[in-house]
Amino acid sequence: NEYKSYLRFMSVIFLTWSYLSVAIATTPSTPRTFSSYTGYDAIRGDIRDEVLPSYLKPTQLYLLSRHGARHLGGVNTLYMEQTLALVEQELNLLTPRFSWLKSWVKPPSLPRNKDLVVEGMREQYEMGLRWAERFPSIFPRYTPDMYGNRATYKHRTSQSSSAFLAGLLEGRGPLTPHYTTALESTEEGITLGGFQPVALDISDKNTDILLRFYDNCPVYRESESYRTAEAWLIDFPSSREFQLGAVHPLSSYLGLKFTSEETLGLFHLCALETFSPSSLSAGTRFCEFLPRAVSDYVERYYDVHRYLQLGYPSPVGYRPSCVLLQDLTSALLDPSRKPGPTLRFGHRETVLPLLTLLGVYANETEFEALDAMAEGLSFAAAQLVPFSGNIAFLLLNDTRPGGGQVVRVYVNERFTPLTHTCPSRDGCTRDDFSAIIGSEGACNFTEMCGYDGPSITMVTALKGSEVTVNIWVLMLLVVFGFTMFCVIIYIVVSWINQKYYYMVTGGYEEVKLLSDRY
Repeated sequence: NEYKSYLRFMSVIFLTWSYLSVAIATTPSTPRTFSSYTGYDAIRGDIRDEVLPSYLKPTQLYLLSRHGARHLGGVNTLYMEQTLALVEQELNLLTPRFSWLKSWVKPPSLPRNKDLVVEGMREQYEMGLRWAERFPSIFPRYTPDMYGNRATYKHRTSQSSSAFLAGLLEGRGPLTPHYTTALESTEEGITLGGFQPVALDISDKNTDILLRFYDNCPVYRESESYRTAEAWLIDFPSSREFQLGAVHPLSSYLGLKFTSEETLGLFHLCALETFSPSSLSAGTRFCEFLPRAVSDYVERYYDVHRYLQLGYPSPVGYRPSCVLLQDLTSALLDPSRKPGPTLRFGHRETVLPLLTLLGVYANETEFEALDAMAEGLSFAAAQLVPFSGNIAFLLLNDTRPGGGQVVRVYVNERFTPLTHTCPSRDGCTRDDFSAIIGSEGACNFTEMCGYDGPSITMVTALKGSEVTVNIWVLMLLVVFGFTMFCVIIYIVVSWINQKYYYMVTGGYEEVKLLSDRY
């Protein structure tokens, strides 16, 4: 009897320890992040908390934003579906430990596209609301020429632009719900108080050297740094290091045999249910399957890729973002600029190179990928380029005597001093900011990237807008020029022939005799 009591006691202790182990492994002290697959609300600041000195008056905004949270799509969806198939196959083993699986049904499929999820739309919409609330004076009544609004050809960026401006201009447009009475009228008699439709410039895929410069830069695509980053992304999950750091610990924790693809799939399922609960069945808790140490390891693997791809190890990858510096110079510092914000919506590969170029985060010069996996990497994509990650440049007038202008930089709605070049705590002076841009030297994208596309996008001084030189216009000019050249040659040759006959034959009569002969 004493022996049986002892066994019962030890069983209780063992079960209690098992449940505590699960709790410790699945309930981290800090929220999980998922490299660049992190939702914006997990890391953002709040621009409404920004307190400016009374002598600084905001006048203009340039904002570059990554698109909002999206369906993961592509190979990540295939990984998730492999993991879901494994979970369905092993339900009898997993359900006793994870009771939520009792009512779980495997979804027939996951979206293959990369369009915004509902939460991604909300990220951008609420960000627009916050900027409008904090700085209402810099957002005048909407007209297309006052708001420089541009996105790439991808749907997720144009969706993000629409959502952001819906928040920014909420209640300030002429279209009221169901044609109800508007809240106010303008001097022109136009009623406001509802929805404001906005114009959007969308760049062509093959000629966009502003927001997708990395796609139109052959020198970068053919570079050693690009090949190294892509090789890391593809090859490392099959390495012994990844097996020991992620696959084996996960398999041991769940009592199942996981592959590298299934391990990555579980990471993405956990990310998806974190940033977009609406994308999976209600009540799913796949993060309970994923020990925090494994989650952190996989996140670091993605961080290393992002750093190799467009961080300091890849100058040929981040330096072409100087085209964005030219764009914002036109928008903020050109005297002929028009009031109203300049808004740009791109991708992770658009925002991260500019952050690198400006020195927003630390340069880890002695970087080695495997060392970073073992010892950690201070670079964190989740803090820099999560979904809806953004960098904003706010131009302010210093109203003190001789104050001039300053530019304050905000990364994800937090004031981010560029301390290595701007000594003032208020931000960069106009001269400081011009020096940052000038220090990068001439930004000749064609020469830097070997770009030979069918048209050239030129940055102009009009609100940072771009003017595309139409290839057909160029062709017409070439044809016209060639035709005129041929006409001139014909006239010259005819004149020389005439002079020759006069000299050789002795004049018109001889020419006439020759013509009669033939």
